[in-house]
Formats: sequence, C-alpha cells, structure tokens
Amino acid sequence: MKKCMFLLLFCLLTLAGCATVEDLRTANEINSMDSELMILIQNTNNMSKEEKDMALASLSIEAIKQADIQFSSGGQTDKLNGLSYLRIAATSLWQDSSFESASTLFEIESKSKLVCDELRKDNKQPDRDCYYLSVVT
Repeated sequence: MKKCMFLLLFCLLTLAGCATVEDLRTANEINSMDSELMILIQNTNNMSKEEKDMALASLSIEAIKQADIQFSSGGQTDKLNGLSYLRIAATSLWQDSSFESASTLFEIESKSKLVCDELRKDNKQPDRDCYYLSVVT
C-alpha cells in the first residue's frame, strides 16, 4: 500500500513539474521576443529603415503564431500568455511604417478584445496587456 501511495505521489509531482517547465519555457520565449522587440525599436544594431520594418514584420508574424497556439490551448494562463504575444505583435506592427500592418492591427484588436472580454466575464482580473492592447490597437 505504501509503495502504491509513493508511486502515485511521485507521478503527481512529476506531472506538476512538467507543467512548470512548460510555463517557464513559454515565459522565457515571451521575454526573449520582448527583448528582441526593444532592440529593434531602439535600433541599436543600426539597421536601415527597410531592414528594421522587415524584422518588425517578421517578429509580429511569429508572435501572432505563438498567440494562436496559446489561445488554442484554452487555459487561463494560456490566454494570458497569448495576450502577451499579441502585445508584442501589436507593438512591432505599430512601429512598422508599412500600410499592410494596419489590417493586421485590426485583427489583433478583435482577437484581444474577445479574450479580454472573456476574462472579464469570468470575473478574472484583466491582464495589463488588455489595457495596453486597447490603447495600441
């Protein structure tokens, strides 16, 4: 009986650790994208305007893709992570001077509004990203 309880406890702790590792990986990825965005905005690597716009567009595409992955997972933490990715995408598109970025910003605005409204409806405190996205988009 003790061996079964020990095995069950071990399995539960292992599963909890896996979830934590995934959360840390996602947080690290968000921080890395955020850092890349700040470097592009500050243009510390002296890129031309065209190179900078291409890099910003590329970053926004990747951030939108990651947000969609997070939203498809469905959990509250995943939704908050998805909003973080949308914040990065919106900021990079906002800095991008191309006309094409405007339509993508409207798409981000509608996605983020749905998620933020859902969080409010569930009586969850909206994330700071909800407020930021409402201003940027």
